[in-house]
This record gives sequence, structure tokens and C-alpha cells, in this order.
Amino acid sequence: MLIKKPQLINTENVRSIKHRALGKNQKGVTLFELLIASAMGLFIMAGVMQVFSDSKQTALINRSLSNIQDSGRIAMNLLTDDFRLIGYQGCADPDIIQPNIIAVPAPTANLYQTALQAYEVTGTGWAAGTDLTGIDGTGTAQAIVGSDVITVQRASSSSIGLTGVMTAENANIQITGNSIGFQQDDIVMISDCENADIFRVTNTPGTSPPVTLAHATGSNTGPNLGQIYSDDAQVMSFISNTYFVGDTGRTNAQGDNVNALYLLEADATDPLELIEGVDNMQLLFGQRLSNGNLRYLAADNTDIDWTAIEIVKLSLLISSTEVGLPANDEKTYLVAGGDIKPDSDGSATLVYTSDRRMRRAFNSAITIRNRQE
Repeated sequence: MLIKKPQLINTENVRSIKHRALGKNQKGVTLFELLIASAMGLFIMAGVMQVFSDSKQTALINRSLSNIQDSGRIAMNLLTDDFRLIGYQGCADPDIIQPNIIAVPAPTANLYQTALQAYEVTGTGWAAGTDLTGIDGTGTAQAIVGSDVITVQRASSSSIGLTGVMTAENANIQITGNSIGFQQDDIVMISDCENADIFRVTNTPGTSPPVTLAHATGSNTGPNLGQIYSDDAQVMSFISNTYFVGDTGRTNAQGDNVNALYLLEADATDPLELIEGVDNMQLLFGQRLSNGNLRYLAADNTDIDWTAIEIVKLSLLISSTEVGLPANDEKTYLVAGGDIKPDSDGSATLVYTSDRRMRRAFNSAITIRNRQE
């Protein structure tokens, strides 16, 4: 038997085989290729960041527009509902029936004349002479110079009936309930279609019917109403609302002052902030002339007859709280009686503070129901 000799392994052949298996043309990544890949990555990341930034800006603009729209809708609805009922006193015609007023202090000496009043703010006080510095001890909530102030007086749209006929002019009033929530010292109007009285409640009314409303001397000039009322009369709250635009004393993240619409109610010492972001309120008043024509006058017009006003043109300039614009707002906004321009316009008399907040003007013409021809 022949025995074969073992073959010796050629290491050079092994290396050659490995080289072919791995691919004899394989190369490493060059510095140029790394730079290209890095540049492409940065370009893609920049695109992603731009898309994200645009989406964030779009979301901010949409949120700001939505907030402005909500604030405008609420403010316009609130003021419209109040303005429509100027001088309202139940079924009593305000052009014919003037309430007998015994409340002390009296909210008005003549409701026919004071149901609607307005003022142009020319300084720290209203043009009519009422000093706003006494309204709020903190120094905030002062009316914005160049804006308008309006006072509305009327009876509430909600009413409560009497349980029966009063026994005398000085007798307590018995009503069927207290859904309005009358409290001691509240100013109340009672009226039928031929008479009306305004008095202060001098007792603590209950909640279970029948509810008693007393009108004794002390908070009234005397205990007697103008007449004896029967169960066809209506008992309502007397409302005296003053609206103005003031500085809240707050700022946003960028340091811009935040304004708001304020309400000062009858007998109140501090105004109530209603809606944030209201920068200005402008009013025009449609006065019916003796020849039947209608003319519109500003609040500071000395020829205005407040008892002959049938239409109120209302404008509110409302801004977003957040900054949403890439540059300062330089638009001109159309409002009742003229334009509101940025304070960068040196020739403008009615201005707003130019900043990067978004704004919109809301306008409406409101007919006073009790004064329609």
C-alpha cells in the first residue's frame, strides 16, 4: 500500500482566496464622502426644523385668531344685549312714564335723561368730569385716553310678579319668589303699564314664596311708593352699568401692556374686569332729528340729545395676548367715527400701541328697542 504524503498548505494561496472572497475592490469611506453625508444630514434636519417652526407659528396664529374671535363675540353680545334695553322699564313706555324715585342715594334723578350717557376720555378723567382715579385704589383699570365710556340704565329683563294687591302705598311688596336674588340695599323697580317706582330694599328678603320686599325710610326718602300696585305689576332689578376700556396693570411675556373691557355697576366702588384683550372702544350715536332724519354724533359732540338716540354704533379693537406676528402690527383699523392707527403714525389722533400682537376690529349697529319709531 502506498501512503500519500500530506500536502503542505500554501499560506499565500489562502490569503489570495480570502482576498477574492471579501472582494478585491473593497475600499474605506473617504473624508469627502463623510462631508457630503454630513451636509445632507444637516440639510434634512434644517428642513425638519423649518417645518416644525412653521407648524408652531401656524398653531400660534390660529390660537390667537381663535381667542380674538371668542373675545370679540362675547364682548359684542354682552354690550348688544345691554344697549338694546336702554331705558327699559317693563311694559311702561319710557317716553311717557317716568319712574317715581325714592331710593337713597338715587341712581338717577331722571331715568329718561340718564338712561344713556357717554363720554370721550381725554385725560385721567372722563370728559363729563368723572375722575376715574377714584374708582380703583390700585391705580389700574383707568380708561384708555382716546377711548369712549358709556353708561346704560334700565330695568332687568327678568321680572317677578306680585302675589296680590298692596294694601297701601307704604305696604311691603309680596312677590311670588326670588329668582332674581334680591338682597338688602338692592335697587328695585316696580312697574305696571301706567306707573313705575324705584326704591331700595330695606329688609333681608327670603327665598321661599311669598317673598317680602320692604321700602322703609332711611334707604328711601320715605316709605310710600307712587301708587298701590296690584298683581299685574312687575318687579325687576334696576341696572346702571358703566363700560370702559382700561389697563389691567398686567403685561404679556414680551412686556406689552394688557388692556381689558371693564364694568362698573351701580353702587360699586371697584370695576369688574370682563374681557381681556380689548384695546379700545369707539361709539357713534344715531340721533333722530325733528325732521325725521337720523344723524350720527360722537360722544363729545355738544349738540347731542341723549333722549333722541335710537341707534348705537359700537366698535371694539381686540388684540391677542400672545405675540403672533413676525413684525410689528402697522395696520389701520376701521372703527365707528374713523380709523385707529399704530402709534408709529405721527399724524394719527386715535392710536394703538404698535407691537407684534394680532388685532381685529369688531363693528355693529345696535337699535334701542324702546326708541324705535
